[in-house]
Amino acid sequence: MITAEALRWKAGVPIASIAPLHPDPARGSTVYALDSLIDRAITAGASDIHLEPQAVGGRIRFRIDGTLRPHLTLPSGLFIALCARVKLIGELDLGERRLPQDGRTAFARGERTYETRIATLPGVLGEKLVIRLFDRDGGLRTLEELGMLAAERLRYEAALRTPHGLVLIAGPTGSGKTTTLYASIPLLEPQRRNVTTVEDPVERYVPEITQVQVHSRAGMTFPIALRALLRQDPDVMVIGEIRDGESARLAVSAALTGHLVLATIHVNDADGAVARLRDLGVEPQTLDAALRCVVAQRLVPRPGGGRIARYELREHGAGTHC
Repeated sequence: MITAEALRWKAGVPIASIAPLHPDPARGSTVYALDSLIDRAITAGASDIHLEPQAVGGRIRFRIDGTLRPHLTLPSGLFIALCARVKLIGELDLGERRLPQDGRTAFARGERTYETRIATLPGVLGEKLVIRLFDRDGGLRTLEELGMLAAERLRYEAALRTPHGLVLIAGPTGSGKTTTLYASIPLLEPQRRNVTTVEDPVERYVPEITQVQVHSRAGMTFPIALRALLRQDPDVMVIGEIRDGESARLAVSAALTGHLVLATIHVNDADGAVARLRDLGVEPQTLDAALRCVVAQRLVPRPGGGRIARYELREHGAGTHC
């Protein structure tokens, strides 16, 4: 089990406390309501909790298997108090309702630790809040468990064994890119290679690698972290998401100078990944020289419930699989 001290240290950002998740009415109505809400969301397998103001009161929905599902509605007083409690534990400004805010906190539930990422958005009916849940102690899944076919795995694993170049995992929001990214890390041979990640947030702790948490408010941005990483003698650089032009250019430059770079990018398909990097300012000829493989994925319904990933592996420019 990861202790509170270890979680704060590894995350690299201040988390006020890791409180035990203990739904107990004696703790007070608002505290109980939030603890109970998060407990039920975890039990249901929800990835996100949406707190949405309505004309009267507010509604709460859980995202389960990619679909938002109604959970309950609350009267205005309790809904407002619940939102204030969420902002309080996320160390957000309670009085700020005109601008979006981001925060985080963590809960211990039994032997597992869950971190939450909290985001607010002002709306005409009031603030909407979304709580994303991360199971810090959850084990890594394999590519086979995620749904990657044997032939695809062989091609992908070959790309991960190359000494240098850029490998991209592409897909829309909620398609499981980060899960695939984590499943790929053991295949990077961290026992004999210096593997370092730059993430926002760190969603899983992985032994034998170094994980860096981006914290923009403290000045630790993706570009700053990537530049620092290049001075750490890396063999493999894992980038949680390429979001901006500077990060894209740094990733491609690293791939051209003897490093293997594995990153996710938020697009719909393999062609979109190439177009997105060009839009971010990467020169076409430079990208052609750096790019090794694009893994495009999306989640589809699984017979019997749940979802499974479907992958397309393609070598850039050639129209063939990796």
